[in-house]
Amino acid sequence: MNNTIFRLRHCYGDERGLEVKYNGIFLTEPKALEAIERLKTAPGFKDYPDSFVITEEKLDAVNWDEVITGVVKLNTYTQSR
Repeated sequence: MNNTIFRLRHCYGDERGLEVKYNGIFLTEPKALEAIERLKTAPGFKDYPDSFVITEEKLDAVNWDEVITGVVKLNTYTQSR
């Protein structure tokens, strides 16, 4: 059984502040990347196509221990991927 998920978000900042959209949870990274391909030209996403973030998270585990130290590693995906 796979005990890892891949959480997809679209995050960007502009003069109005930080915008975060939670787009889905996937069992594999390729599925999350497919979702980016579908979303990056859609309204609400196309103005910031390089602002997708995928985080790999373990199930049945605290995934935010890094926040305590102030360091969180995020994988960002650009249009070229």
